[in-house]
Amino acid sequence: MEATLEILGESGVKGWTAATLSKRVGVSDAALFKHFSSMDEILESALELQAKRLRARVEGYDASGSGWSAIEGLALDVLAFMQATGGGPLLVLVTSQVPPSMRAHAGRAIGAFRARVLAFCEASDALSAEAATVADLAVALVQSCTLRWLLAESPEGPPELAKPMLELLGRTLI
Repeated sequence: MEATLEILGESGVKGWTAATLSKRVGVSDAALFKHFSSMDEILESALELQAKRLRARVEGYDASGSGWSAIEGLALDVLAFMQATGGGPLLVLVTSQVPPSMRAHAGRAIGAFRARVLAFCEASDALSAEAATVADLAVALVQSCTLRWLLAESPEGPPELAKPMLELLGRTLI
């Protein structure tokens, strides 16, 4: 799984082939399929692993503040994860047709992020907007900054792209 995630992060889905993967792990192409029935199964397993890592990171995030500062910190932490993993699970969803089960893994990771933002909102009375709206804005911001970075619209990483938007949202919502 690690080799798949590395290749996806470096070369995208188009650069991820049985030959590339088998070379990376030091086995024959045939050996790959002793453990997996197809490349799709390998991809789904890798995506599931990455989505679980993202959910664990979100759920384990230790907010050093409350309200907006906690939301901002969580968003930047998730974006740093996306950058460190070459796009995380979002990369696969954007660059290829994937079955519903793979979308579900990413959906659960996004759901965990949204739930955590909602919890931060509900714990704070300083935000002027509805919690659901703030959570939707935070999800959209993370997705947008990650996609802009993946599509090479900016040489800056996702956290750097997000900082001015987070600052503006913070001023607007507090």
